[in-house]
Amino acid sequence: MATMMAVVLALASFGAAEAVPLAGDYQVIQRGADNMGACFAPLGMDVPAGATVTFSVTRYGRPVVSGEKKADAALNKDQAGADIADLKPGGPYTISVTATNADGATFARAKYDGILVGDLWVLAGQSNMAGAAPIKEKLAPDPLVNALGMDGLWKPGVPPTHRLVESDSRAIKDLLLGRGGVKSEEQLAEAAKQSLTGENPWGGASCDTFFATWLAKETGIPQGLIPTAFGGTSLEEWSPDLLSKGDASLYGNMIRSIVRAGGHVRGMLWYQGESDAMNGDPKIYDTYYDRFKRFVECSRRDSNNPDMIFITAQLGRVVIMPWEAEPRWDGLREQQRRVAAEVPGVHMVPAADLALSDGIHVGWEGHKILGVRMARVALPHVLNDGDRPGIDLAAVRFGNADRTTIKVDFNYVAGKLHAGGLPSGFTLTLPDQPARDLFFKIEFEAEHPNRVVLCRGAAIDPAAKLSYGQGLNPILNITDGDDMAPCSFGPVPIAPFEEGK
Repeated sequence: MATMMAVVLALASFGAAEAVPLAGDYQVIQRGADNMGACFAPLGMDVPAGATVTFSVTRYGRPVVSGEKKADAALNKDQAGADIADLKPGGPYTISVTATNADGATFARAKYDGILVGDLWVLAGQSNMAGAAPIKEKLAPDPLVNALGMDGLWKPGVPPTHRLVESDSRAIKDLLLGRGGVKSEEQLAEAAKQSLTGENPWGGASCDTFFATWLAKETGIPQGLIPTAFGGTSLEEWSPDLLSKGDASLYGNMIRSIVRAGGHVRGMLWYQGESDAMNGDPKIYDTYYDRFKRFVECSRRDSNNPDMIFITAQLGRVVIMPWEAEPRWDGLREQQRRVAAEVPGVHMVPAADLALSDGIHVGWEGHKILGVRMARVALPHVLNDGDRPGIDLAAVRFGNADRTTIKVDFNYVAGKLHAGGLPSGFTLTLPDQPARDLFFKIEFEAEHPNRVVLCRGAAIDPAAKLSYGQGLNPILNITDGDDMAPCSFGPVPIAPFEEGK
């Protein structure tokens, strides 16, 4: 039997009841701190005084909740409808609203299908988030995963989520016309028309849908995606200083998209930094830490989401950049690692061990892995069960008094560390020498499952520094029991040997 709930006609703003207005089918409502969702289901037309508004919520045809209330005064189309509270996480729900006059005759009705209550995630950054990988298979829609289309309409969450040509954002349109290969507004409109047919939607694959489907399967809690990324964009183009430009800026469009989705989100998936690492100006690549930290702070403030979680991807492999760019690439990776280690609510997973689809973009199989890695970091936040950052460096110290071994300990390892073949990826930087792999053996300690032991065979200069995953195209194969991988780090100093450590 359906449980009767209080239904109030919206007489003023939605905020009083913390209800998200429904804009169409497939919408995902962000659940609140009480683990419940609330929505306003509009009728879309005026309602006279004395009319009765009735609503029902069903799931797969079975009643979930229903209620009715009589309008004491006339309501315009923006006010007429029902506020529905205490919707449990789940779905898909079908929400129906009807209005009857004093004689009992129905004169208005509205229906919303595929409505979900769960968590929302903003997708931002450049091409590896926007989706540059060829889509290798047509994925069936997951009933617990939907996406807010770039045209402002909700739809099933299947690749591609970033259908840029469909966007109504001025910033996205200008970028497509400026450097996206689109030659005119007319060509853009025709591309959008073709994409919207659904036969061959515009765009490629990213980690986002793999992230959302894994989380939904693991928890049973629906997930919603809000795509806002664009390829080739720098962190400066995402500057919070551009908010006043509204949807004519990437940052303004991101904030607008959050508002469109209801105003509250669980977090953000961020994959960006390639453009900044390519820039030869040290004012750009050496300041990423401070600028991204500010981006995080402003995003939380300007979207009124002070607890927004950021799950970031550390820069992956690249084979199309000149070798002189390598120090910038490594340096930016280290800044990304520091942000995740030092700024609360920011986490990071590596991408430098993933397969590419071209010279710089993570491929279909790589995005499957990256999506699940990000989802594993998100999982405790979805379950409200603490924190689980990505694997990060804990300590680097000499393993013996002779300085012929180095012990590297990591935090947040699931099970134990292992490698597919000979472990690799560590390099030593000796004074006045380039970084090189100088280890004849790399092994794991059974009694310390989070430790890697590096064997040099000769005394190591105490001024040497250690790195992992350095270079434009490193070969990395160390993972843990959950297929999570250590982040790239370094160069970092090596602490002196201490007995018992």
